[in-house]
Amino acid sequence: MDELMYGWEFQIVRERDWEQVLHPQCEHSIMDLSDPVLEPDGDGHGLNWFVDGIMGKDFRIEMHQRSEGLFVSWRYRGCKEPFDAAAIDMYQASLEECAQGSRWEAAAALLADMKLWCVETNMKAHRLGIDACCRGLAWVSALWLLDEMWQVPGTGPEASDYNDVAQACEFVGKPALARSLVSEVKRWHDTPNRERFQVVPAFLWNRQLRMMSCSVDSSLDWSGGEPVPLAPHSCWLLPCTDEFAVHIAERQEQLEQAGWRLLTCEPNLVSRLSNKADLHRHAEDLGLLNCCHDTMVSFKMHCTHASSSLRRAHTGSALT
Repeated sequence: MDELMYGWEFQIVRERDWEQVLHPQCEHSIMDLSDPVLEPDGDGHGLNWFVDGIMGKDFRIEMHQRSEGLFVSWRYRGCKEPFDAAAIDMYQASLEECAQGSRWEAAAALLADMKLWCVETNMKAHRLGIDACCRGLAWVSALWLLDEMWQVPGTGPEASDYNDVAQACEFVGKPALARSLVSEVKRWHDTPNRERFQVVPAFLWNRQLRMMSCSVDSSLDWSGGEPVPLAPHSCWLLPCTDEFAVHIAERQEQLEQAGWRLLTCEPNLVSRLSNKADLHRHAEDLGLLNCCHDTMVSFKMHCTHASSSLRRAHTGSALT
């Protein structure tokens, strides 16, 4: 790879043979996925791919095999652009091989790599990682992946995932951990099949909410705009951020028509209540601050009187 003043250029040499060079069709190619790679040959002098980056920046080069041919692309570490479906399938296939061979270290490394490069991980990927860890009796990594599953968008792990990890813990002599996992799953069974509350936006407390057995879910894919989501049944839609409280207030009529039950009011008031200074001014306009002050003074006087009475009682008992 050659460093330039404005980026980097490279080719791909197969089997260290300069007569088998993969290269683009033109100079300084920006690796457009609509431009397939030519067959390997020895005529690629000056035909290079171009990476617009600076020294010290981590990036990866990806090859995509499609029906139309072979394509090359690249991305920075931390890039949020969606991965090619073929790249995700490659990770899934590698995880399946790790699970079948009980290669839990390799499975954990693959999942870490997916997270590092912002490859979308799903329940299947984590489930394969847990399978590899359980077969390899790596109970610590299995517990870690089980916890990670709660951070993947969706409904969270299933009882079978907990049972697999519990069995691994039991096998390595950790019965207390196994019992705690089984106990956690039993607490889910007290929850009705249909959620009563849907919390937006999605957050990472699903595990704690599910253990509360109060029929709360946070798997709704809604950005706060239009179109509004349809309620799966009669269900309360609750915000867990100030921003979404305003979104719900602004679209309360549409949301109610979509079947949601709401607890909200005028958007301007909701927005005002989200600001602490505006909240204080609003309470002052309503005369609530004086009420709070009078209540606190009364409470303080009552406590002072009670304290004096206790001191007198204590002094009297000491004298007698």
